[in-house]
Amino acid sequence: MGGIPLTASGSVPSLALPAISTRYWEPSTQWGVYGQAQIKPISPFAILIGGRVSGYVSKTRRVSPTVGATSTDIDQQGILTPYIGGVLHLRPNVTAYVSYVSTFSPQSAFDTTGRLAPVRGNQLEGGIKGEFFKGHLGMTLSGYKIIQKNEALYNSTIGAICGPGGVDDCYVATGKTRSQGAEAELIGRPLEGWDINASYTYNDNRIVNNGSATQAGLTYAGNSPKHLWKLWTHYRFEPYHGAQKNIWSIGGGLNAQTSTFGTNRTVTQGGYIIGSVQASYQWNKYLSLSATLNNIANKRYYQRLGNLYYYNYYGEPRNFMFTLRSNF
Repeated sequence: MGGIPLTASGSVPSLALPAISTRYWEPSTQWGVYGQAQIKPISPFAILIGGRVSGYVSKTRRVSPTVGATSTDIDQQGILTPYIGGVLHLRPNVTAYVSYVSTFSPQSAFDTTGRLAPVRGNQLEGGIKGEFFKGHLGMTLSGYKIIQKNEALYNSTIGAICGPGGVDDCYVATGKTRSQGAEAELIGRPLEGWDINASYTYNDNRIVNNGSATQAGLTYAGNSPKHLWKLWTHYRFEPYHGAQKNIWSIGGGLNAQTSTFGTNRTVTQGGYIIGSVQASYQWNKYLSLSATLNNIANKRYYQRLGNLYYYNYYGEPRNFMFTLRSNF
């Protein structure tokens, strides 16, 4: 408050604070007991078996202006979520794995009738991992399929009229949804001085059945691109192995993704690519300087999409960063 003395409190206009007429108390209790065992029938193969028994209780009570009776919104006890998996060492540097897990996850969202029931689901995943170039380069290939029920989806057709006080955003349970895809990752140092981190993710998520024939088959997860690529590579011009003086290095990266939508399906953006470059110089093992240019093309994009009015956040524009690092 430039220009207003702290002693001149009368010169500061009063703030119009909203009046809170009704307050609610919303306690919740969650418990769980789990166990796991590992069995090795043969040397290169291991079986993992486990499970969890969970419970969840959610209640609501009005505490002002008058105290109301406590109501139980959700009470689910003794929910069993099993887990089973297997790991097979194909070679000393290559391992294959597969796993199945059942999930139980309480959520805080409301629909017009009350709090949504916990999310229930099953997940199947499998893949292969390997290390090459004497352990300097790691590779992972994996695939997954997830089936879930009751996952909260923002209801953009009505305003914030849900919750005990009628002022919370409204959601709907998506019924049965399916998410399946694959991931590939390469990370490490295949050659002396050259570091690389590259990944690709494919995700196809759909509404299977939520009681509406017009929505069956639609993508349900906003801000989730179907294809996502990430790449970062860096090279140090070392005159000899282990050098720590007068070393230049350069690096660069790309982040790319396909189109997405927000909490409202009419809010969309197309795919985009963001590039960055870096150059650095190391005087000695104690002192180095780096310069980084992010978003080279000054691409205008949204980091997150919401609805027609708010919750839409821009990504960072073109920016420079200089870093002087000293080690002691």
